[in-house]
Amino acid sequence: MSIPTFLGTMTSLTHLNLSHAGFYGKIPPQIGNLSNLLYLDLSYTGDGTIPSQIGNLSNLLYLDLRSHSYDEPLFAENVDWLSSLSKLEYLDLGGANLSKSFHWLHTLQALPSLMHLHLSECTLPHYYQSSLLNFSSLLTLDLSYTFHFSVISFVPNWMFGLKKLVSLQLRGNEIQGSIPDGEIPPTISNLSFLNKLDLSYNHLKGKIPTGTQIQSFEASNFVGNDLCGPPLAINCSSNQIIPHIDHIGTENDGHGVNWFFVSMAFGFVVGFWVVVASLFIYRSWRYKYFCFLDDMWYKVQSYWG
Repeated sequence: MSIPTFLGTMTSLTHLNLSHAGFYGKIPPQIGNLSNLLYLDLSYTGDGTIPSQIGNLSNLLYLDLRSHSYDEPLFAENVDWLSSLSKLEYLDLGGANLSKSFHWLHTLQALPSLMHLHLSECTLPHYYQSSLLNFSSLLTLDLSYTFHFSVISFVPNWMFGLKKLVSLQLRGNEIQGSIPDGEIPPTISNLSFLNKLDLSYNHLKGKIPTGTQIQSFEASNFVGNDLCGPPLAINCSSNQIIPHIDHIGTENDGHGVNWFFVSMAFGFVVGFWVVVASLFIYRSWRYKYFCFLDDMWYKVQSYWG
């Protein structure tokens, strides 16, 4: 069922939640007529282009436009329409295609009331190291599993200047490079309220910085990298290699064919390829599956180590 356009005539509405209500399709621009809205949740309902008329909702405190599908995510030519939402405290654009929104970072950091920003699984444009960023009110930043058109060769320094930050999630971003003490700025000590940090499943290498609150986090927040030092059980002075399973490979014991097991295995193979086909089609599913395997392998190694 498509999202009805008559909603735009209900101008007295202050809350509108269509998430998981059976609606799906283009977000009607008439939504921008609801000038009294404080809360708008259209997560898992919309596809196509995000209408810029949402920027007319100047009283909005909560906006959730998380995409319904990996195949047909919401698209934004730019996010300039967000700049008029000065009261916005919560924003979720998870899964959206923002590849043409080259100034997304500066637009979002200018929102004075923004406290919770969720951009997980978004497609983002070429990344550049920014230094003049504010995000003065931000408490939560989720950039997990985002897709970039270029490799990120550093942990963005501006993130460590967010003094009020409580949660920082960068899981599965394929960030490459090292994080020695000299590359993480001293301002990381300003993140005194941080109680969640997830850098797992990137391509980071080197020693985890010491003398900070990083050592208080669980080791699982750093797995899937080539890191060493506390809280990981890998000693940087040794030649230990962080456990990483090979995702490609099979076992063959070399025995002859047993037709009983062949017939029994036929049903398994059919079911198996239904799952595998899904992993091939959906990049995000495949990546999360491999991350799960890595996580389980690390826990087994930690238990027996």
